[in-house]
Amino acid sequence: MQSDDITTRKIYIQSKERATGSVSNWVTELPYSVPLPANACCWVTDLSLPHSWLTVDAQGDKVWLMERYETSGGTQIRRFTTVTLPHRNYNAFEMAVELKLVLDAGTQIPATTVYTVVYQSETNNFLISLTSTETDPGFRFVPDAVLKSLAFRTAVGGTYSLSAPSSVNEVLGIADYDGAAAALLNEWNNVGPMLTSFTTGFCDMRRVHSLFLHSTALGTFKTIGPNATSTVIRRIPVTSSYSEILYSEGASHHLDFLEPPRDIRTLDFQIRDGRGRDVDMQNAAAGISFSLIFAEKPL
Repeated sequence: MQSDDITTRKIYIQSKERATGSVSNWVTELPYSVPLPANACCWVTDLSLPHSWLTVDAQGDKVWLMERYETSGGTQIRRFTTVTLPHRNYNAFEMAVELKLVLDAGTQIPATTVYTVVYQSETNNFLISLTSTETDPGFRFVPDAVLKSLAFRTAVGGTYSLSAPSSVNEVLGIADYDGAAAALLNEWNNVGPMLTSFTTGFCDMRRVHSLFLHSTALGTFKTIGPNATSTVIRRIPVTSSYSEILYSEGASHHLDFLEPPRDIRTLDFQIRDGRGRDVDMQNAAAGISFSLIFAEKPL
């Protein structure tokens, strides 16, 4: 096959010129069908997009915790509590301030109850403590693995989605650990002692470290991506900060190509995170742009 058999060598894609969809999940309609020979391959290059997603949005805005206290009559009370952080971009110091506000407003321990949240820059984590005029107060943050346990959700009377509890645990550094589900379920059922002070793990205000460009039209189901997806056509390391432009030049290896179908006109694209969720780009006007380069296979 000669490269002259490929009549269209390059297609420029811009999500803002989409036929349907959103900035991060859209369909592009080419002006005419583009035929491709059997030995054609494709590279995704010169990709740019605005870093416009937030630290906290609807996909991860909730803090789930268990609280307990003892009444004056000696009755031990337990509560399953959720608080929601405002959707915005945060640095760690701003997160500490906002987390304290929502914990104080949402606590189900009566009387005078105050949470203190301190960001410790030397270790990049949060020290969270509780004081209350109630007897024997305590709290325990609930990791994602525990939230996804049906037994735990049933015990605490939760109504959230097991597959998508929308927690902000990854940002705060509230990590899963072996035996967490059994331990917290035991604490809940037996009204066991909880914490008055807790140090989180390594906090992560970036939240998204890699983006994945998907396309059922071009992926041809020959890749395996996060969550066993088979439509990933490009991994995009996030090297930018909020409000900057993220630019990714191209594949690092000449064999990192796609095998496109023999004829293309309608192309679908999605920008997703490592969990396979569409990234909320906040309807950024600049949109996402990249090039598709077509040539004969190098082998």
